[in-house]
Amino acid sequence: LEWSPRGTYLTTFAPLGVVLVGGPSWTQQRAFKYNAVQRIQFSPCERFLFTWIPSLAEVSIYNHNYWNVQHETTENPQSIVLWDTKTGKKLRAFATISNDRWPAFQWSHDGSFFSRLIKGLIYVYDSSTLSLISVRCWSCYYILTNQDDAGQKKPVKLHGPTGHHE
Repeated sequence: LEWSPRGTYLTTFAPLGVVLVGGPSWTQQRAFKYNAVQRIQFSPCERFLFTWIPSLAEVSIYNHNYWNVQHETTENPQSIVLWDTKTGKKLRAFATISNDRWPAFQWSHDGSFFSRLIKGLIYVYDSSTLSLISVRCWSCYYILTNQDDAGQKKPVKLHGPTGHHE
């Protein structure tokens, strides 16, 4: 069970998807049919919902007939799905990137934008068009070799868009 940010929905997980319960009589409001969902994330405005399923090999444990055995070792390009909570429509899918942490995406305060960090690059998407609007290297770290007064090598971190030294 998991609550939406404003408490509008109580989310339940089932083997075949996710169900949103709410309203005055606490009835089913929407169902998102997607096998083996493990994690969810609402936008702050509750208009969008991300679902995440594990790798294909892990999914095949839940339902052997859902995925072809030949694909068990490949990445699932649709392991993260963005849904519209009002219509139940699948809006966009993303692959899980190795070392992804949940939540894989971060939302702006009003749900207008969402972003993701992949290999030191920040990808920013517009939630009204679902399109990528920016890719930035904001807090990328580069390790350089420098020498201290005794001639010993030491790492120097450069970070941020201006490359200030630490």
